[in-house]
Amino acid sequence: MNDNIINNTNERNVGLDLLKIISMIMVVILHILGHGGLLNSTEPLTLRNSIYWFIEILCYCAVDTYALISGYVNYDKKFKISHILNLWIRVLFYTILIFLVSLLFNNNFDYNTIHQSFFPLSNNTYWFFTCYIGMYIFSPFINKLVKSLSNKSLYIISIIILFIFSILPVMFHNQELFGLNNGYSVLWLSIMYFFGAVLKKTNILNNIKKYWYIIIYFVVSLIALLSYIVLLLGTKAILGEAKWGGYLVSYLSPFMIIQSISLMFIFKNINILNHKICKLISFISALSFSCYLIHKNPIIRIFFKDKLVFINNYNLLISIVIIFTIGVLTFIVCCLIDLIRHYLFKVIKLKHLLSIIDSKIEIE
Repeated sequence: MNDNIINNTNERNVGLDLLKIISMIMVVILHILGHGGLLNSTEPLTLRNSIYWFIEILCYCAVDTYALISGYVNYDKKFKISHILNLWIRVLFYTILIFLVSLLFNNNFDYNTIHQSFFPLSNNTYWFFTCYIGMYIFSPFINKLVKSLSNKSLYIISIIILFIFSILPVMFHNQELFGLNNGYSVLWLSIMYFFGAVLKKTNILNNIKKYWYIIIYFVVSLIALLSYIVLLLGTKAILGEAKWGGYLVSYLSPFMIIQSISLMFIFKNINILNHKICKLISFISALSFSCYLIHKNPIIRIFFKDKLVFINNYNLLISIVIIFTIGVLTFIVCCLIDLIRHYLFKVIKLKHLLSIIDSKIEIE
C-alpha cells in the first residue's frame, strides 16, 4: 500500500497516487457499510438496501486494486527489505500506541488484545498487512517469471489462472478452494500482483480510450448489482428466503478484477500539470496506508460496531451524502494523525537507517 509508484520517466505516477487515496476512502466506506451495520440493518430487496449494495459493489474492488497497482509499479523495481521493515514498524507504532492510549479509558483488555497489539504480524491483526508482506516477499519471483516469458505465454497463463482461481471457485460456490480464503490470502494478492506485472510488461490494454474504462467500470458494477438482486429474488422464490445476494461480490469475483483493472487504467494516465498539487497528492498517498491502520485497529473497531445504523433515520439521498462524508472525513482525520508519525520517523531518520540495511542486503 505504500509503494513508490513510478512511471517510465522515473517520476511518481500521480494518477496512481490519486487512485491509492481514492481506494483507501473506498475501503473506509466498505467498513462504514459493513462494520458500521448499514448493510445488515436494511431489508433485502428494498431500494435503500439495493443502493447500499451498489455503493458496496463500487468500492469492493479497492483491495484488488492495491495489489494490482503493486504488481504494475514494482514489476521493474528492485526488491527492498526496507519496504517490509518500514511497513512493519509503522504497523507496530500504531498497534502499540492505540493500545497504550486506550488504557486511559479501559484497562480491562484480555490477553488476545494485548498480543494482537504487540505482535501484529504473527497474530494477523491486519489481514491485508500480513498478506501484503507475503505477497511482497514473493514479488521478485513473480517479476522474474513475468520477464522470462513471452507475451503470448503470459496471456495463456493469465487466462488459466483467471479460470482456476477466480471463475471456478465462484462458479462452484467454494471460495476456500486452493486456500484462497475468499481472497483474504497471500495467494490471491500474489495473483493480482501477477496480473499487474503482466499488464505492465505487455501493454496489452494501453491503447483503449479512457472513457471505455469508465463505462466498463460502471457497467460491470451494475451487472454485479443485478446479480445481487436476481439471486435474492431467486432464493426467495425457491427457498422462501432471500439469501446469497452478495455471493458474486467477492475479491475473487471476475467482476472485481475487471473493476480494479478499469480503475487502474482510468487513473494511470491522468496528467496533473501543477507541480505543487502533484507533490501534495503524492504526499497524501504516502500517508494513506495509516488510515487503514488507525480506523481498522481492533480496539477502535469495537467502539464503532453497528454504531452507524442511525444513518438509516435520514432520507436516502442524505444517507448517501453522510456515508461519503464520513468516509472522506475519516480519511482526512487519519492522515492528519499520521503527520505526527511521519515527522517523528523523519526526526529519527528511519528512512536513512533502513536504506543502510538495503545497501547491505541486495536482492536482484
